[in-house]
Amino acid sequence: MFTRYALSDNVDRVVSGHGASLTCLFRGNTTSGRPFQFLLPLEAVNRWTNGEPIQTCFPYLTAEEREIMITGMDNEAWSATFGGNDE
Repeated sequence: MFTRYALSDNVDRVVSGHGASLTCLFRGNTTSGRPFQFLLPLEAVNRWTNGEPIQTCFPYLTAEEREIMITGMDNEAWSATFGGNDE
């Protein structure tokens, strides 16, 4: 089974807040070494970890930010691995 990068041991996760406004802070480095940090609603994180599409759970994240959450690859790493920015 594929482990989402944001849920791997490479990323620190901290849950905080009160009541219905719980958040999860994801902090780490991309596979190319660039630091990242995302503060996301815990409810949306739970939906994502239970199989809902990432673009539905986090529509406010950019495509690059969602890719970091899934694979840890930023645009630099993606281009180095797959070449170019073709979609």
